[in-house]
Amino acid sequence: FSLPNLKTLEITRCAKLEVIFPWTILRCLPYLERLEIIECEELKQIMEEDVQDKKLPYLLSPQPCFPKLASLFVDQCQNLKGLFSVSASNDLPNLEALIINGATELEELIGCEQGKGDEIGKAKVEFSKLKLLIFMHLSTLRQGTEFMTVKHRFVHNCPKLSLASTSTLQELYENFPYSGKY
Repeated sequence: FSLPNLKTLEITRCAKLEVIFPWTILRCLPYLERLEIIECEELKQIMEEDVQDKKLPYLLSPQPCFPKLASLFVDQCQNLKGLFSVSASNDLPNLEALIINGATELEELIGCEQGKGDEIGKAKVEFSKLKLLIFMHLSTLRQGTEFMTVKHRFVHNCPKLSLASTSTLQELYENFPYSGKY
């Protein structure tokens, strides 16, 4: 199974979907540039957590799972607890835009493995190409990954974050046309 030419994937209103990418298809989307996940009520994770337990050679490849992914948008996925594990976060070398709205159960962006809580939350993960960050209505999100170097940030109604906005939404819409959709 492979979708080598797929560049944009939008998953909308899949009420019973719990995992977007099971471990069996992680390396099947090498040209995916944009991922949108909207109103998936039961979504718990984007990438299957127990990939490391599978110990399959092709999964342990040094090649990133999503080498071209530049934009990730998550909207109204209330049961999402975490975006990626620490190991999976290294699979996003070209992420430029991260927009998350209304994920009310989201606790951590990186490191949602159970049983490792604080240890994972302090892991150093870098998104060196990240230019745009929009976090809105994330009441349980804690600071786990540093985003201070992201020049264009908008943070609204995220009471547990110490991260401040550097731009207004209007400025972001003007500078990043694709952010206006959100």
